[in-house]
Amino acid sequence: MRTWSTQQDGIFTFFVDADGHLVVRARAGTGKTTTIVEAVKRYLVAHPGKLVVVCAFNKRIADELTTRFVGCAGVQVKTLHAIGWSIVRRWWQGVRINDKKKDPITRADDLTNRVCGQKVPDEITKLVSRLHTLARETMPLATRADQLIDLAESHECMPSDEWMEEGWTTERVAEYAVQAMDLAAREKPIATGIDFADQIFLPVRNGWINGWADLVVVDEAQDMTLAQLIIARGILRKGGRMIVVGDDRQAIYGFRGADSGSPARLKAELAAARAPRAASAGSGG
Repeated sequence: MRTWSTQQDGIFTFFVDADGHLVVRARAGTGKTTTIVEAVKRYLVAHPGKLVVVCAFNKRIADELTTRFVGCAGVQVKTLHAIGWSIVRRWWQGVRINDKKKDPITRADDLTNRVCGQKVPDEITKLVSRLHTLARETMPLATRADQLIDLAESHECMPSDEWMEEGWTTERVAEYAVQAMDLAAREKPIATGIDFADQIFLPVRNGWINGWADLVVVDEAQDMTLAQLIIARGILRKGGRMIVVGDDRQAIYGFRGADSGSPARLKAELAAARAPRAASAGSGG
């Protein structure tokens, strides 16, 4: 029989017996995944009939976690994009995902072309496409150009000095980006389908998220955007609980808008307890 550490036993107890939310700061090498799997299994034994959703950061991690829950009823392992996609399909039946290899135009460029028209230089439209794609995934609630300026500056969506001198400012790029976001939210895309960013953007922007899970476990929370965390929180049933697991020292996706402070942010928003650092009694991922 495996021996668990004091910290792991504390986490198991919280999963099974507590009423509130929990933030677990799991440092490298602490057996985080093993702890999550064991804790979820114990929760389901203690609470038969409940539904647990484990939110994995990417498909590879989701597939790995799925194999560790084989034969365990009551667990769904999904990426947050997959959850978003399932929500979109409920509201926009028949919609598809844009295929960059087969479709004549991407979803992002179609939105850009429709708001910019033919008079905007190609160099500027490229910036607009990049900015509204970033904003749809990381700042879905933005409705004003000024809200996107920092995002544009930090992700190289600013026109060159030469274009600035001709009046093509960052503010103008942001204005077009906001218009593209508004169009994306309003109109079901029959011709192009939705893209990866829409899977996060549409449920959050349009308020399509309903709670249906009794327990939501967010893995690798340090690499998730605030918009993704809104989805994770939104699928929680009234009275349900959320467990957030992450290591704020290992955030590596800041370039795509990941919120490196998300465990702390969620702790504050949910008034969650904070568990001692998850410690492993042996090896394990």
